[in-house]
Amino acid sequence: MSKKLTTVAILGAGNAGQAMAADIALRDTSLKVNLFELKSFAKNIELISKTKELKLTGEGPVGTAKLNVVTTDIIEAIKDAELIIVDSAVPGHDPVFKLCLPHLKEDQVMIFSTGYWAGLRYRKQMKEEGSKAIIAESTILPYICVIKEPGHVHIDGIKNGVPLAAFPAIKNDFVYSLMKQALPYYEKASNILHTNFENFNFVFHPPITILNTGLIERTGGNFTFYVEGAPPTVAKIVDKVDIERMRVGESLGLKLHYSWELLNIFYGAKGTNHYTSFRTNPAYQPSVYTHVLKDLKTANFLTEDINVGLITVASFADLTGTKIPLIKAIIQFACELVDENFWEDGLTLEKLGLGGRSVQEIIELVNKGE
Repeated sequence: MSKKLTTVAILGAGNAGQAMAADIALRDTSLKVNLFELKSFAKNIELISKTKELKLTGEGPVGTAKLNVVTTDIIEAIKDAELIIVDSAVPGHDPVFKLCLPHLKEDQVMIFSTGYWAGLRYRKQMKEEGSKAIIAESTILPYICVIKEPGHVHIDGIKNGVPLAAFPAIKNDFVYSLMKQALPYYEKASNILHTNFENFNFVFHPPITILNTGLIERTGGNFTFYVEGAPPTVAKIVDKVDIERMRVGESLGLKLHYSWELLNIFYGAKGTNHYTSFRTNPAYQPSVYTHVLKDLKTANFLTEDINVGLITVASFADLTGTKIPLIKAIIQFACELVDENFWEDGLTLEKLGLGGRSVQEIIELVNKGE
């Protein structure tokens, strides 16, 4: 089953949302592109809402994009959209989903860019609402990008071959048929277990951040995260975290890539471990994240990538009996570093509504639904 794509709604007008809205609009001027932002972040679209224009530079189809609607009204943003893409960080998922839920229509596709288990997190609410819309997830955002100034977003790098899957996976073909009409950067994954376990954010960010706390305190994060922050000894720890992730994935029947392989696929890096792939990835050379690392207590490199990343991996590891001592040590170190109990607050199988299910039952759920 396929459907002609006419309108795309981008929800979230931060760096990624603006980059994606401009990219889609420039690629196909026949598509209507709507850009939505929460009222609490309305300043992000103050200028764009007046001009309906976004300047895009860097990688991709550069130029000035013409947008259809720029709004803080969720109904206006999604009412005619066959494809809805959520480009906010994890803290924005709940408020955006809550606004959308009463207005979702049958077969509308809502993709969470960097899903972090959205299909499972929201399946109960979807069922209670009786919604026949489809939730899908991508492994990660396709862009490394930044807003240069109001109305101007710049893309430093674009990933190709980003895994994308629907919940349940029997909807994969339909979701992919829509997404490929908007953007070429995606490939079908087997299911949302695959998309989430291929997310290398939680492999890279927590160990590199923790092992550079001294440098972060001295510089405020003013160093190249993947180059200066990942010398051979630090990159070796990333290698070992990645191996533990792979073990858990294998226990769930997943055929995963090493994260350094994904860098080679996504960006054309050339490496056989993280040290070499980091240094041969042109998109990572300008990777200075002072805006993220200025306060470790709120840095999503720890809060997000542990709470909805490593904690969930650890919960699956406990289910399958897979040993992941290094990942668990990193979680505990982060708890002590920022005085948070990630074990208690994080996204476990129980919080995903999977408590008491076997591995096979979970696989059946993500493939076929309930």
